[in-house]
Formats: sequence, C-alpha cells, structure tokens
Amino acid sequence: MRVLLPEINQETNTFCATPAVLEDYKRTLFAEGEELYQRVRGKELCLGGMIDALEEDGIEVIPDFGIRATAGGVSASEVYDEVEKRFRRIAAECGKIDGCYISFHGSHQSVDSDDVCGDALVLARELFGKDIVIACSNDLHGDITKKCSTMPISSPPTRHIPVWTTTIPATVLPSWPIACCAMKSCTWPMAERL
Repeated sequence: MRVLLPEINQETNTFCATPAVLEDYKRTLFAEGEELYQRVRGKELCLGGMIDALEEDGIEVIPDFGIRATAGGVSASEVYDEVEKRFRRIAAECGKIDGCYISFHGSHQSVDSDDVCGDALVLARELFGKDIVIACSNDLHGDITKKCSTMPISSPPTRHIPVWTTTIPATVLPSWPIACCAMKSCTWPMAERL
C-alpha cells in the first residue's frame, strides 16, 4: 500500500497588505521527496504524525512536496503556480498510489484563488481519479469550503493538543481503504498516539 503525502500550508491574513511570496515559504519549509521526509519525520507536525502512523503499520510513505509559510498575506501567483506545477509533476512520477493525504492549514488564499486548499483537493482528484481516497488535515479554525466539504478532513479538536497527534482521524472514516493504518493510532474526536 502506498500513500502520497504533500503539504500546502499557510494561514492567510487577508488584512495583511504584503503578499506571501516563494521566499517566505523557503524560509519555513520548501522541500520535496527525501528532503521533505527527513525534515518532517518524527516531528510534531501533521505530516510527521501521518508518516509515523503509516510506517508503524507497514504502509509505504511517498513524501511528495511540502511548502509552509508563517501566517501572512495572500500568496502571490508564483506560489499558486508552483504548487500546481509540483503537484502535477510528482503525480505523474509517483506511479500507482492507494491514497493521498494533504496537510493544510485550511485558510490558504492567493491572489488567484480564495480557496487554495479546495483547489488542491480538486486537482488531486483530477490527477489520481475517483478510486483513491484523498484526505487532509486542517487547523481547528481553518475554513472548510464547499470544495473541501466533499473530502475526509481531520481537524485538531483543540489548540492545546499537539497538532501531530490529531492528524489521523481522517483515516478512520469508513470510506478510507487504508483505515487499518490509523485505527490503533487514534480515537475520535480526541487523537492520542499509542
């Protein structure tokens, strides 16, 4: 079993007049493949928690690409274009997958779209087809848009719980074909690592 893991993460503040540019992401997280895997594995991050849970159950993790910036203005077009370009390229190169789990903040906007997360989910569905489950993590106060509402979403139940311990609940939904990877790793609505 193979699960693709991208991260597209920024908390957009539309009151901030300065757009977030690629350089803002490069200061926080801008990596793919093995570099992404090494930077997040075992860390208390959403993607780190998902990697831990999947690997504990012997599921192959395919680290995709990860971009993360601190809270700031809407993302510039260059960021939106980079996300789409990388997602398309890695999807074409990764071969057959059984699932795709995307780590979001949930309020990401760009000058091109007020729903970057929803657009990424729609693009993932376009690239991978209807036969795999696509799920995402979302911050507690992230937006669940109409586009996002059709996907399994895992949100931390409280800001006081470490984020990586709450990323797995999306995988326990009945429609997720690899639910076994997380059944022992969490309970709903509160996730706890064993």
